Amino acid sequence: MLGRFLKPGTKSPGYWPRQRIQDRLRVMMVQLIRDEQPDELAIVSHSQGTVVAIDVLANDGRSWLKLLPENAQLALVTMGSPYTHVHHHYFPGSFAAHKLRKEIGPVENKGVLSRWINIFRIDDFVGTHIDADANWPKEHPVAPNGHTYYWTDENVFPLLREFLDFRKMLDTMKTAGRKAAANAGGSKRAAAKPKKPRR
Repeated sequence: MLGRFLKPGTKSPGYWPRQRIQDRLRVMMVQLIRDEQPDELAIVSHSQGTVVAIDVLANDGRSWLKLLPENAQLALVTMGSPYTHVHHHYFPGSFAAHKLRKEIGPVENKGVLSRWINIFRIDDFVGTHIDADANWPKEHPVAPNGHTYYWTDENVFPLLREFLDFRKMLDTMKTAGRKAAANAGGSKRAAAKPKKPRR
């Protein structure tokens, strides 16, 4: 039975649940892009979420770039990812090696990602490196602490903070807020036209 699911083109038992999860991400991303029009959009993912993020970026990343403002970028953070040593190793027909998925490569190689880092704990039994022998993604092994709670790990958070550049994000949000306030004020002034004097 397992051999049948390893054949290229054969849908694994988890195909349809995985498809539903991917569809939810697709809908959310398109709505976010249309509403916010960010100049950079970073997906931060953990464990099985990294597999979903990689799959959806490979299939939809290019169409997202078309919806984003000109010169906008897509970035990816994967943490504790089982993509290579579990999913690709056991189900290569469903999860191709990331090197073969050109869409998730760097933009200079005609991929859709401007940046990608992979963070993993050296004792994580679920997630490890994506590619130990290459520079893409950029691998960041951190101190042991199992598979969970990456989000609050004191060894992980500095990497996230540097990658996401929170100060830049805050400055961008403040600038956008000032522009929105200025535009709103201009609209009010334009609407309040002076009354014509009575004769």
